[in-house]
Amino acid sequence: MRIPYPALLLVSAVCLTGCRPAEQPSIICTGQRKGYLEPCGFSRPQLGGLARLDRLISSIEPAPVLLDNGDLTMRVGRQAHIKWQTTIGALGMMGYSAVNVGEKDLALGADFIKAEAAAANVPLISANIAGPNGNLLFKPFVMLKINGLRVAVIGLLGVDFAKNLPVKLIDPAEAIERVIGQLKGKCDRTILLAHMPYEQAQPLAKKLPECLFALCAHQGDEPDIKQTTDGLLLFAGSKSKYVISIKTKPADGGNAATVKAEEVELGPKLKDTRRITELLTFYQQVVRMEDLLGKVPRAPHPKGLYGGTQACAKCHPAAMKVWSNSKHAHAYETLVKQNRQYDPECVVCHVIGLKNVGGYRSIEATPQLANVGCEACHVPGKAHCDAPERYKTLEASRKWCVNCHGPDHDPRFDLEKSWPKIEHKKK
Repeated sequence: MRIPYPALLLVSAVCLTGCRPAEQPSIICTGQRKGYLEPCGFSRPQLGGLARLDRLISSIEPAPVLLDNGDLTMRVGRQAHIKWQTTIGALGMMGYSAVNVGEKDLALGADFIKAEAAAANVPLISANIAGPNGNLLFKPFVMLKINGLRVAVIGLLGVDFAKNLPVKLIDPAEAIERVIGQLKGKCDRTILLAHMPYEQAQPLAKKLPECLFALCAHQGDEPDIKQTTDGLLLFAGSKSKYVISIKTKPADGGNAATVKAEEVELGPKLKDTRRITELLTFYQQVVRMEDLLGKVPRAPHPKGLYGGTQACAKCHPAAMKVWSNSKHAHAYETLVKQNRQYDPECVVCHVIGLKNVGGYRSIEATPQLANVGCEACHVPGKAHCDAPERYKTLEASRKWCVNCHGPDHDPRFDLEKSWPKIEHKKK
C-alpha cells in the first residue's frame, strides 16, 4: 500500500536561496544513498541529507540535469520501503531526470519501485535488468538535452550485484551493443550510469560513442574523479555526503564538449529546505503510526534478561556517578529533541537491548532501559542483580564502542580520548 504523502509536499514550489557558485554546473550526480535521508551520527559537522541536496540544487540557475546511480536504500523490510518511497518522492520534487537501478533497489521488488518512481515522475533506467522472459523491466536509457546536445543516459547493473535476486541480468557488454544500435543517428553524446566499480565500467564506457563520463558505484566511501585515457570515471561516494558537479560546454560549432567535474560537500552551510524537512517529518510520522519500533525483531540474549541501569546503583554508587555525568546518561533525550524517538534505526544506539528479548520496547513500557546504561557495555545483568555472587557481569570491552561510534556515525571518534570519560571502577 502506498503511503499517501500530502499533496502539498509533492507539488510545492518555493523560492529558495543559498550558496551560488560563480560557474554553474550543467549536471549533478548522486548515488548509493543507502537510506541516509539526513545526517546521522555524533561527530560534527555531519554531512549529507536530502534537504541539503535540495538547497544546493535549488541554488543553481538554470536548473541542472540530475542523475542518480541507485541504491536509494540499504536494507529490506517495511522501513526500507517507506524510506525508498520518501527518497524517490524527494528526488521527484527536485526534478531528477534518471535513476539507474541498483541491487538494493531491486531487493525491494521491481513492481514496487516502478510504481513509486512513476508516482514521483522519476524515470528508472537499466539496459540489462530483465524479467524471467528476457524482456527488460525498465527503460534502457533516457534522452536529454544538455547545452543543446542530444544526450543519451544509459543505465547498467554489474552482474556481481544481483546474483540472489529474481531477475535475469543481460551481460553488460551485450546490453551496450544493443543500445548502440538503438541510438544510431539519434544522439550527439552519451552518459553511462554504471552501477559497478571502475574496472568494470571503463571498457563499457569505451564502447559508447562520444561518452562524456561514466558514473560508477561500489568504489568505497569517499567520492572520486578519475581521468583515464579512455574517458572520465566518476564516483559520488557512499551515503550521499557529496555530489559530483559537472560543467559541460559545447565547443565552437557544437561538435565537441568539454567536461569539468568536481566534488561538492553537502555540509551545514547548506541550510535544509522547508519542503524536504516537511517530507522527512511526515516520514517520521508514518514510522510512528505503523509502530515500527514495536515490530523490531528480537532475539534472546545468551546472558539472559536486563535489569535496568538503576538496579546497579545500590551496589555500584561510584560507577553510577561516573555514568550519570556522561553523555550516555542523556542519550535518549537527544532523540526526543529531534523527534526521532520512534525510529528504530535511531533508537538502537540510544537505549539498551532494542534487538533482544526483554530489551527496550518504548519509553512507556521500559523506561529503565532508556539511555546508554550499564548493560549496554556489561551485557544483561538481571541474573547478577538477583544473585550477584552466583552470576557475574562481563568487563566492558572497548571493541563494543564501535557498534555505534563507527565510521558511518562517528568518523572522528577517538577511543583513547573517549574511554576515560566513561571508565570507572567496579564499585
